[in-house]
Amino acid sequence: MLQRITRYAEEKGLLAQGDRLVIGVSGGADSMCLLLVLAELRKSHALALHVVHVHHGIRGEEADRDAAFVEETCRSLEVPCRVVRVPVPELAREQGIGLEEAGRNARRRCFLEEALRVGANKICLAHHRDDQAETVLFRALRGTGIRGLAGMAPLSRPFAEPVAVVRPLLCVGRAEILEFLRAAGQSWREDSTNGTDAYTRNFLRNQVFPLLRQVNPQAELHLAQLAEQAGSFAEWTEAELAEVYENAVRGDTLRIAAVQELPDAPRREVLLRWLRALSGENRDWNALHAEEVERLMRGQTGREVCLPYGVRLVREYDRICRKSAETPEAFPTVRLDLERDGFAEIELTGNQKLRISLKERKKEEAIPKNKYTKWFDYDKIGQELSIRTRRAGDYLNISVNGGRKRLQDYFVDARIPADERGSLPLLTAGSLVLWVVGYRTSESCRVDDDTRRVLAAELWKADKDKGRRI
Repeated sequence: MLQRITRYAEEKGLLAQGDRLVIGVSGGADSMCLLLVLAELRKSHALALHVVHVHHGIRGEEADRDAAFVEETCRSLEVPCRVVRVPVPELAREQGIGLEEAGRNARRRCFLEEALRVGANKICLAHHRDDQAETVLFRALRGTGIRGLAGMAPLSRPFAEPVAVVRPLLCVGRAEILEFLRAAGQSWREDSTNGTDAYTRNFLRNQVFPLLRQVNPQAELHLAQLAEQAGSFAEWTEAELAEVYENAVRGDTLRIAAVQELPDAPRREVLLRWLRALSGENRDWNALHAEEVERLMRGQTGREVCLPYGVRLVREYDRICRKSAETPEAFPTVRLDLERDGFAEIELTGNQKLRISLKERKKEEAIPKNKYTKWFDYDKIGQELSIRTRRAGDYLNISVNGGRKRLQDYFVDARIPADERGSLPLLTAGSLVLWVVGYRTSESCRVDDDTRRVLAAELWKADKDKGRRI
């Protein structure tokens, strides 16, 4: 396996003589394998190694033991190690994001800071072939294009600073990594949260991929090969797409004629690239948002669409223009982690509050029938929950069999005034709207006789110094 990783690193230009590397090491099997491999290559490639372990402040004594384990291993290998403690739960609450995203952001920041501190030119991460397969499937399920199917690049430069990110283990799978560690007599730490399916990636890893392997034992390998092919194709088309983009886009304006005759895939890639440029965000944009812009291109002059990150677009004759927001966002997006917190209270406009709680279902307890209290079967939801305003691609399930209706179509059918639609609070699971607060709910997550856990949502309104339910 060591020879395969070395050959892969050479083919992809991941390692060079004299590199100074920062290695992200959690103590898990993957990062321990990466550490051993680079320690083995240290002499032949004249590598300078620096390990960073990020303590997320989440798992108490278990996390403390992980940090101590990494430090002890680094001492035995004579590799400098720095443990950085970051209050991830606090950051997640302050930024209104999930723990997983907050942790990922914290690690990226810590790795880059260490690279700049020690003068490293590369950050080494331990993502392997099975991680790549999960990434490809996750993006495909959310809706993505060719570039999204390329998954994680072996070598990328995501920072403004001249520090590259490399992933030397993308050529090997998890089983090979474990075999390598056992043969080397190297132990590792297991993160207890990997066993829970609360996070989407854990659900894919623990529930979906075992089923896929029943269809094809090499499911992960084939998805990783798809990523490789998609990445090569994306590189090949980059020059042509760049030329189309330059011709079509003038800052906040898109010339319709320059893209409308393109085949679907390159047109949507150009549109997504424009949306990323408008928002300054690379994440969360997918094919559904590109489709919204395409509908706008086919629509009448004056038609508008509201997209994530405050991007509002309007059709003006032969072009699509960004429209300045007339009013600030009604309230920021709040991501919910009920597995951890069990309860959340969100401040809305008009002195209103939305209270969300997770509780066990009691058979004798009657399901509320009033307009401002709704129950949902929590175990049917399956995606990250948020309280937010509308986005392109939002929909309601209008039947238990999965029949859908676009949120925009529901607004029209329900005769909700256009100037109110952008400020209505929504309880969502991805693009599925569970509840248009104060209006209708989706059918797909209703409480039934088999419900074990209930997601209870209540709209409250402040009454002087006392809160009262609406």
